[in-house]
Amino acid sequence: MLLSATPATVLTKAMRQSIIDHWAAGSTRTTLQTKLNTGNGAFDGYLLSYMQGRAGQTFFWNSSDVASIKTFVNANLATSTIIANADNIVAHNFPNGQTTAYDVSLGAGDVNWATTGPNTDFVHALNRQAFWQDLAQAYTFNGSSSYINELTSEVASWSAQFAPPADPNAASDPPWQPLDVAFRSDNWVWAYQMVLGSAGWTGDANSLFLHELYQHGNFLRNVTPYALSSNRSLFQATGLLEIAQLMPEFDNAADWETYGRNLLFGAMDGQLNGDGGHAESSPGYAGDVILSLLEMYWLDQKKGDSSAWSAARATKLQNAALSYEQLLDPNAKLPALSDTFRQTADTFWDRARLILSDTTDFPAAKPRLRDVWLFGTATSNPLLASPISPSLPARGSTYEMPQSGYYIMRSGSDANARQLTFDAGPTGGQHGHFDLLNFELFGYGTPLISDPGLYKYDTSARRAWAVSTQAHNTINVDGASHAALEGVSNPGISSSSITSVAGGYMVTASHRGYQGMTGAPVVARSIWYDGNGTMLVVDWGEATSSHTFSTSFLLPGTTTSRDLAAGWIHTNNAGGNVKIQSLLQTGQSAFKDSNIPGTSTPVFTSDDPDANNANAATKFHVDQTGTFAGFVTLINTYSGGTIPDVTANLVGSITAGGSFQVQIVRNGSDSELVTFAEPAFNRPGADFRPAAPQAGSNDVAFDSNGRLHMVYEDRNEHDLKYAVRDTNGVWSIVQTIDAGYLTGGYCSIAVDSNNNPAVAYFDGNGGDLKFAKMVSGAWQVETVDSAGSVGLYASLVFSRNNGAMIGYYKRTTGDLRLAVQVTGGWQISNIDTAGDVGRCASMTLDPNRPTASKIAIAYDDSATGTKKFAIQSGAGYSIQTVDNTTPAGGGYTSLVYEPFKDTDNTYHPTMSYYDSSNSALKFARFNGSTWDNTFVVTAGVQGLYTSLFYDAGNKANIFYFKKTNTTAYRARGKFASWAFTYLGTGGREIQTARRASDGSVAWTDLDSDGLRVELLSS
Repeated sequence: MLLSATPATVLTKAMRQSIIDHWAAGSTRTTLQTKLNTGNGAFDGYLLSYMQGRAGQTFFWNSSDVASIKTFVNANLATSTIIANADNIVAHNFPNGQTTAYDVSLGAGDVNWATTGPNTDFVHALNRQAFWQDLAQAYTFNGSSSYINELTSEVASWSAQFAPPADPNAASDPPWQPLDVAFRSDNWVWAYQMVLGSAGWTGDANSLFLHELYQHGNFLRNVTPYALSSNRSLFQATGLLEIAQLMPEFDNAADWETYGRNLLFGAMDGQLNGDGGHAESSPGYAGDVILSLLEMYWLDQKKGDSSAWSAARATKLQNAALSYEQLLDPNAKLPALSDTFRQTADTFWDRARLILSDTTDFPAAKPRLRDVWLFGTATSNPLLASPISPSLPARGSTYEMPQSGYYIMRSGSDANARQLTFDAGPTGGQHGHFDLLNFELFGYGTPLISDPGLYKYDTSARRAWAVSTQAHNTINVDGASHAALEGVSNPGISSSSITSVAGGYMVTASHRGYQGMTGAPVVARSIWYDGNGTMLVVDWGEATSSHTFSTSFLLPGTTTSRDLAAGWIHTNNAGGNVKIQSLLQTGQSAFKDSNIPGTSTPVFTSDDPDANNANAATKFHVDQTGTFAGFVTLINTYSGGTIPDVTANLVGSITAGGSFQVQIVRNGSDSELVTFAEPAFNRPGADFRPAAPQAGSNDVAFDSNGRLHMVYEDRNEHDLKYAVRDTNGVWSIVQTIDAGYLTGGYCSIAVDSNNNPAVAYFDGNGGDLKFAKMVSGAWQVETVDSAGSVGLYASLVFSRNNGAMIGYYKRTTGDLRLAVQVTGGWQISNIDTAGDVGRCASMTLDPNRPTASKIAIAYDDSATGTKKFAIQSGAGYSIQTVDNTTPAGGGYTSLVYEPFKDTDNTYHPTMSYYDSSNSALKFARFNGSTWDNTFVVTAGVQGLYTSLFYDAGNKANIFYFKKTNTTAYRARGKFASWAFTYLGTGGREIQTARRASDGSVAWTDLDSDGLRVELLSS
């Protein structure tokens, strides 16, 4: 690190030449070269003069506007906070990254920009350099040279310490972490435009800054962007766009602008749902994204590029701003949902109002410093008389964001209004919590039932608890967090619209975030709100094995009265209060928790914009253990100490799939009678019927615990579904894996060594191969191959190290392909491309290589009408002909290795298959050098949907369909000797699975009543 770095000591002639080399061709570039040839000083002086004198709109404001902005701000707005922050920076007291305090001292001399500081956030805050705007504004407003001297010193020391990486994607973290670069670019551009026209901004500082700014633009253009669903990608786009818009003279500026705007719009589409909500389900982060988009939209308007924003895109931005406003509590603060502070939205109003030209939905607020820089003094002056915190406009009694999962019901538009914000998902990525079916209740200017809010990003018990399901006002199972159900239209979540019921409003939702647990629990919630101060919360939980279901409520503060045996608790605050009354049922008990389970740390709410803030709270919950639970909770809000005389009685009983009523009693008289019904779930019977009356392809697999996993193509709803049968013989509620249209064909299931099920299948609408796996209790779906019509006859196995391997047919080219899961994606290769090959594929691992994941696959050669077998050999495949006596083709292949070694000390592959030439079932066995094949049965038309396995006696078992009389049969024996068992009517789409622990066999088929699953003892 250089000592006492200054722009003059850091800047070299080569850096100055680099600026010229990256300057757009023209007279200015020529002059710059001439000046540099004359001397460094001449170059710096000319470049600074050029930048200060540029014509046209250079940024949100021009250098010539700074003097009027300074006068306006000093006369009308407070600058004390900015000045204090800048004073701290001059004294080298830097922000800690987790609070607003500037309390990390780095000592005198050059800043060490690699200082890790007191927490993991500090070094990032240090290298994002938001405090450069403090220094630039403080210098602008009071002219003290200490601020500009510190700024130029920091420009020099940072430049001296950190050259850009040769490969942006190999950047260190920090200072060249992409998000840090994005934020730093924004802060640099703003600070630069503030001080550019001042006497304190020197020529050498200007040249050094522009040299570094180009490096930042080049980095952001070439680094791989974050996923479009992450707000980080949007901030990357913003940083690059601001550099390109500020410096069109850079030779790559036009490309940067095009790329940056495409990235911005891609991030906008990837993050903003159709209802205006944000993908991260965290209102605070949504606000940051919306403000960033608003400013980029405004910059394009200022620069004459507003045509880049289509009407539809501008409307989408408006919808996002409106949805953000709807989520605000009646006191115009953000609800502390997920990683959001309960902070004011005051900085939002003028930007939405002015940039969107919407004076109806967004009230006028007294401008902030940033507003003056954005809009100028003429626009800001009429707003000076506006309140700092304006009242919210009328927002209606209800508001729905069905894609984002937010449902809002409120009593009115006044500051004391009660507002219920119900969150039905999705989870929300990095900044969302495990809070499905959670709600916040706000009233009388304060949270009455509160979300835990944002706690700092660390590994503490507080952070872990704050994001957990157990900490939220929702229903949990066994005190565990549900799985992360991500994405709009996730089939693991369902919700209704807000409907008018019994004079109030009702919304119902359910989720399958616990389906990875034994018994595959499903939970649901209905909330009824009378539009004033009373609400009913009804929760259901059910599973095929016993669990403890718990419905919980987090109350700010610790001053409460309660009678847990009677199921009630109420707060004792000076202002707004709430009473929670559970209508306790048999087997239910109420509890009050003061501490996080297993610790002495108090439960808390974190409401203030301070990541370390934790205000002690009280958790009230009601628990019930069993395979089914139903909770009814009455909630009343009130101000002061007088509790409303409102009670409730249960009418009927709560049963799985049933309905019941709750009678509200007000002041001793019956009032509203509210009917509740659990959402409709598909509960299969013992043999799975009537769950799938119209099904197609299906597959089954046992895990090591003896649970039977099943997937099937639902031909009524045209999607892919899943259910699991527990060891007690009871099927779980049916889940949807992929709700896409015409998806689920040719499905193939497998279970990895950790008992996680996965399925490969064909998306008939897109013509793609898809793969879904249950990860941490949630289905994750991805497209594996989409080149043409591809993915038919999928066959899935797991490698020795749990990687998925899929054999499949590409119809477009008639090829047999293999997809292997690798880090970051899929490796796709061809197995056989000779002719039309790959239909009716059946794949398995080669047991003769137990430490290597080598596949063997049987399939049809449709061009020649032969059955083939391919096995990995070296870098390629050994391809063999199994049967060439089927000129009309084969079909319905089932490949299995014998479970014993033959005399040559190897396992031999065998297969059953349909011979369409003879309408017969055949069996083939590899004898060590060639394939032998034989007819199993030839009478009539039989052998379709064949499924082969071996039993404990090493006998081959073939389940198959006899089309002649629509029946299913089982053949058991060896190569030329078979015994037959009649299985019953039906028989289409047969699949089998054998349980290792006891040898029992599950088999599926379609009959007149739909998809059926039977379990045979052996």
